[in-house]
Amino acid sequence: RSERKRAIYEVTYAALSTVAKLIAPFMPYLAEGVHLALGGKQSVHLEDWPAPHENWLDAEVSAEMKAIRKVVYLARTIREDRGIKHRHPLQKVSIGGVPQSTIEANLELLTDELRVKEVEWLDSIDQLIEPQVKLNFTALGPRLRGDMKKVGEAVRTRDFVLSEDCTRLTVAGHELTHDEFEIS
Repeated sequence: RSERKRAIYEVTYAALSTVAKLIAPFMPYLAEGVHLALGGKQSVHLEDWPAPHENWLDAEVSAEMKAIRKVVYLARTIREDRGIKHRHPLQKVSIGGVPQSTIEANLELLTDELRVKEVEWLDSIDQLIEPQVKLNFTALGPRLRGDMKKVGEAVRTRDFVLSEDCTRLTVAGHELTHDEFEIS
């Protein structure tokens, strides 16, 4: 019990001492009073600026929060692009590309920040993304000649097969190489 009590005192002392140093330029009298009450021998203005403690940092938590901040940024950007005000709550948001454990651990934060009722985790975003194929007519024209319109129509109606590595496109009985089309 006494170890726990001592840890609480040490954390409180460290927090108050650091806050006193940080607020000193803005609230000098309050900072000086807090610093002296904590047992400071000299003025708080003569103390060194607080430095970060590298051993207190948790790389896993930092990476997790970086991912959550990126999700929130992207979701807000999408809302702005679509003209949906932040004050209007959404029914659901689907998030992919972030580990499920990160989403579950920060579920309350995400629902508050994104103003949604439900957060869904996607194990794969492939089913939501449709690659846009743009044909290189200059390269294809001489090779396909009369079939050019048929190939163009098949691409427009999305009647094609794209290889896993996106370097080959099979469309209307023709196989196109990576220099004959672009993916966006």
